[in-house]
Amino acid sequence: MNTILYATDYSLNSASTLKLAHLMAKKFDVLLIVMHDFDIPTTLSTVALTPH
Repeated sequence: MNTILYATDYSLNSASTLKLAHLMAKKFDVLLIVMHDFDIPTTLSTVALTPH
């Protein structure tokens, strides 16, 4: 293992998990990549999302 990928949504619960990922990365001397993960809201519509 040489990389830890940590996906977060910046919720309160994710803070403790980030601390754990950081400690593991330091202990194993590996790269820690932090990625912000989010959902794009979708709606049902007849309007085009891209310009014509």
